Amino acid sequence: MQKRTKLCLFFFCMFWVIHPGFGDIRYKITGIKDDPLQNSQTALHAAESNEQRGTEPLSDDQIQSLFERGPSEIETALKPYGYFFPSIRSKLAQDGKHWIFNYNVDSGPALTISQITIEIDGPGKDDPAFKSLLASFPLKVGDQFNVDNYNNSKQVLFNTAINNGYIKAKFGDKNANINLSRNTAIIDIHLYTGERFYYGPIAFFDADLSDNFLNRFVTFKPGMPYSSAEVLKLQQALSSSGYFSNLSVQPEISNSGSDVVPLNLYFTPLKLMRYSIGGGYGTDTGFRGSLGWQWRRVNDMGHYFNAQYNISQIGYSVGANYFIPGNNPLTQVYNFGANLASYKTDIGASKLSSANATYTDTEAFWQTSYSLIYLYETYQFTDESPQLSHLVMPSITWMYIDTDDLLHPTYGSRFTVNVRGSADKILSDTTFGQITASFHHLLPINYRNRIINRTDFGATWSNNYNDLPLSLWFTAGGSQSVRGYGYQSLGPGKYLFVASQEYQFRVVDNWFLAAFHDIGNAFDDFHQTNLKQSAGLGIVWESPIGLMELDLARTLRGDKAWAITFNIGGLL
Repeated sequence: MQKRTKLCLFFFCMFWVIHPGFGDIRYKITGIKDDPLQNSQTALHAAESNEQRGTEPLSDDQIQSLFERGPSEIETALKPYGYFFPSIRSKLAQDGKHWIFNYNVDSGPALTISQITIEIDGPGKDDPAFKSLLASFPLKVGDQFNVDNYNNSKQVLFNTAINNGYIKAKFGDKNANINLSRNTAIIDIHLYTGERFYYGPIAFFDADLSDNFLNRFVTFKPGMPYSSAEVLKLQQALSSSGYFSNLSVQPEISNSGSDVVPLNLYFTPLKLMRYSIGGGYGTDTGFRGSLGWQWRRVNDMGHYFNAQYNISQIGYSVGANYFIPGNNPLTQVYNFGANLASYKTDIGASKLSSANATYTDTEAFWQTSYSLIYLYETYQFTDESPQLSHLVMPSITWMYIDTDDLLHPTYGSRFTVNVRGSADKILSDTTFGQITASFHHLLPINYRNRIINRTDFGATWSNNYNDLPLSLWFTAGGSQSVRGYGYQSLGPGKYLFVASQEYQFRVVDNWFLAAFHDIGNAFDDFHQTNLKQSAGLGIVWESPIGLMELDLARTLRGDKAWAITFNIGGLL
């Protein structure tokens, strides 16, 4: 996989180094790389775009003029990165109908920083925050001069001021004096802090929630130094809480000499009730429909409730959940739920009812859920007599997720582990332990190409497997498992292993072509896994509500049957 990724990245880089411009011009720039190369390419394309005034191709005179301007465009593009004395050799060539602009660049010696002077004046000049920053300031004497690094370093200094209460800080002299004869730069930055400001009282308006609850979102207290970053975090936290359609935070900064900044927050709550109705078709479930109801604010302490009814050709389910936000409403929640379900698949039929109490805590990329579940299930394996089981199951789930967007990710990983079990001496019919793990990974190669890897594993131990209800046995097959095999047609088994690798190519916009290979099964003996395989092609659409995929799969063992599968879900 590592070699394949490096190879794809190599061709991706080559694509940009020799990149077709407008009309019949191609640019080939050698001798530089990374940001200087990218900025030079951008400059050349911008010059060509300015020259190309209409749909007519450029004349030979325009081509020649554009080619001769190339070195000066590259010289200008290199200056922000500290290269003021480049040497550029040019060659104009033709390859069929394409003009090739060849530029070999020797960037020359880089401009270095010979001196840095940073002066902080005003009431905050002795603040430990500035002393700590200056001790590890991003710019150092001897560094190569880079305009981006210079501007970013100034921004870090300014952010340190406004995030420590100096919200009226301003720069005085801030210069980068360049001495071309010595090829050096002298950095001189002067910051005046101004007076320090502090948080005042915080007031909430029209939230339909108690101040006591809303204050749980606040990470600062009146009297602490005012921080614009913390205020922005508060606004983002409340916006993502699920209670409001809109809100604004208005700090009252006084011009009369007061150093106290009261905060007023104005809210537009979402409608109290939300109803949903849905329908569709999936090859795993057949035709299906759903009804949903959400009560967004049961009381002024932020409790909320939802209920969902789902029906399909293989069965139905109805569930209700009551949520109580924890001390930190964004990361901690208690959930009390109940569920009824009935379904019938190739391996049997089941009617179950369950109740659960769950506490979920989220920290950075990790989410941990602790649950106590009661399960009452009437079930029947195919060609066997009906049975009854009731279990009390402690459960813990760890989930790690790292992505840029949960609904439409461009990269990411999700790793989930669940451990659960019961003991026949504690209100249960049998003793068992079970672990499941899944790993999903989205690897972007470039804009058009990506690879999705999925692996699912499960294992069960019991003192009497005959007493395990149907819902606790592993199965495989279906649109999210080994495609080409029917939904839950593989198994049941004590163990589960499923792996899939899928390559997707972006054809246009959010439409992709896919090629995949799946392998897996549910089995009772690791020495007789009898792993099934399938492969196929698919069409993928990243819709506004999630990923939709239509696949044509062929099983590679046994009857070598063909199957069409359709699935709505997510990349991770």
